[in-house]
Amino acid sequence: MFYACSLHPEIGDGFANFLTDIFIDKDKNEDAITRVSAVSYVGSYLSRARFISVNIVVSVLKRLVDWCDYYCGHQLDNGVTANPIKHQLFYASCQAVMYVLCFRLRSIMDYPNLKQQLFRMRIRDILVHPLQPLKVCLPSIVNEFLRQATAASLFHAPAISMHEDAVESDLSKAFGGLNRLDMFFPFDPYLLKESDRFDYQ
Repeated sequence: MFYACSLHPEIGDGFANFLTDIFIDKDKNEDAITRVSAVSYVGSYLSRARFISVNIVVSVLKRLVDWCDYYCGHQLDNGVTANPIKHQLFYASCQAVMYVLCFRLRSIMDYPNLKQQLFRMRIRDILVHPLQPLKVCLPSIVNEFLRQATAASLFHAPAISMHEDAVESDLSKAFGGLNRLDMFFPFDPYLLKESDRFDYQ
């Protein structure tokens, strides 16, 4: 599918929006596993598919961030806390957003209009919400995202910096389980450990 999309940009753009539609699930037809898989696929796809335009990347990011913001707004219980199982969809979307920005933030910053759109997104509000996505998502992604976001001045509030150098926690373990990177980012390169000693040139 990845290769087919690379040959036809219109199919590639449509695939990104198709996956996003499944995750957002306006018609309430999809189960949680399908939706988590969809947002994981779109996060990995946008990160690795350099043939996808930056405009499409920002468009999908806005849809995901808006969904997360809406989700946060409906957690009306003052005692709401991080819960990797109950709020799995939320954390999967947050992790996808951060992962995409780890790979595409620099290219977005090259376009003033897209940079402005990104800066208007409520990413900071989501990350400092009591659901604490920075403590639940994979620490390596959180740390790299915060490093790049700080360098790009994406955040100006000190509340974000307190989460730098995130470490593995029981919350992040509960969210992902084993082999998190393989599970959440299916389009990542796969290292063939048994055959990498062969020369295929």
